[in-house]
Amino acid sequence: MALWSHLNILDLDAPLVAMVWQEAAAFSMGAQLNWMHRILVFLAVWVVYCTDRLRDVGDARRPAAAGTRRHQFHWKHRFPLRLACQAVGAVAVLLALATLNSPGWTGACFVFGLTALHFLTAHNPGLQKAFPIRKEIQVGFIFAAGTLVQPWSLRQTDNPHVFWVWLCLGLVFSANCLWVSYWEGDMAKGARRGIFIFTWVGTVTTLSMTAIGWQLDMGWKASVSGIVLALSSVLMLLIDGPFRKRQRTWKQSMADAVLFVCPLAIPVARILT
Repeated sequence: MALWSHLNILDLDAPLVAMVWQEAAAFSMGAQLNWMHRILVFLAVWVVYCTDRLRDVGDARRPAAAGTRRHQFHWKHRFPLRLACQAVGAVAVLLALATLNSPGWTGACFVFGLTALHFLTAHNPGLQKAFPIRKEIQVGFIFAAGTLVQPWSLRQTDNPHVFWVWLCLGLVFSANCLWVSYWEGDMAKGARRGIFIFTWVGTVTTLSMTAIGWQLDMGWKASVSGIVLALSSVLMLLIDGPFRKRQRTWKQSMADAVLFVCPLAIPVARILT
C-alpha cells in the first residue's frame, strides 16, 4: 500500500482508477477505445484533481496548515504544480480536439459544467454551506460522468442506458470519497453510520440495476460490469469492518486500490471472449 500512497500524493491514483472504469464502461457499451482516449481521460482527471488540491491549500500560510500529507505536498510544490497543470491541461485540450466526436464534446461540456459548479461551491465557504449536496458526492458523480463520456460517445448499443450506469458509478465513487473524508477526520465520528448506509444503498442499487438489465436481456457484458462494481462497494464496507482499526492511510489506499483492481476483471473477460 506504500506505492499506492505515493500515487495518491502525486494525484496519480484517481486517473488510474478513471482509466480502468472507462474500460469497463466501454466493455459494457461495445465501444472501441484507442490509446488517445485512454491518455485523454488520464490527463483530464489529473489536471482536475491537482487543481482541486491546489485550491484546497491556496489560503494556507505554512505546510502544517495544509492538512493531509498530499495537501502538504501540494502546498510545498504549489508553483511547479500550477505550471504542470497548465501544461498538461493544454495537452489534454489538444488531445480532445483530435479525439472527441460530436457526442463526446457534448459530454465533455456537461462534465466541464459540473466541474466548474463544484469548484464554485466547494471552495466558497458561503456557497458550500448553502449547497445541498456534499462535496464528496459532487466529486463522485463528476468522476463517474468523466469516465463515461468517451465510451458513451462511441457506444454501439443504447443498453444499458447511460443514466443508470452513471447513477451506479456515481453512488460507488461517492461512497469512496465519503469514506476517505471520514478516515481523514474531515467528518464527525457519528457520520460512519450514514456513510455505511449510503454505501449499502449504492451496492443494492447496482445489484438491482444489474438484475433488471439481465431480465431485460441487456447483455452479459453489462451484468459482469455491474457485479464488479457491486463487489467494489462491498469490499469498501469490509475495509471499515474487520480492518477498522488499521491506520487511516492504509484504509484510504486500500479503498482506492479496490476501485482500481476490481475492474481489471473486465479486460480479462474481454480477452476470454
